[in-house]
Amino acid sequence: MRLQRKINNYLVPIFQFGMFSNEDLEVHPGPAFAFNGRVHANGNLYINGAMTFLSKVTTANELVVDVVRNGTTRTGSMSVQVGAINVPLTIGT
Repeated sequence: MRLQRKINNYLVPIFQFGMFSNEDLEVHPGPAFAFNGRVHANGNLYINGAMTFLSKVTTANELVVDVVRNGTTRTGSMSVQVGAINVPLTIGT
């Protein structure tokens, strides 16, 4: 038996993600930061600071906003914007 498969390479984007991590991913921008590209982490996604995501954001585990990856507790307000939707986040959400 022989199996042959045709794939249209022009339909598969070469770079699907602007940020991709096979483990935990931490975004700590400092001043307000907007990112225009898909984001994915196969571990936890740690976000610290004012972030605007203009494209799809996914994670295999958790989105963490109250603790920095090194274990330091984060204080202050936090909001994540995905496209036109602004999501205010508080501890426990």
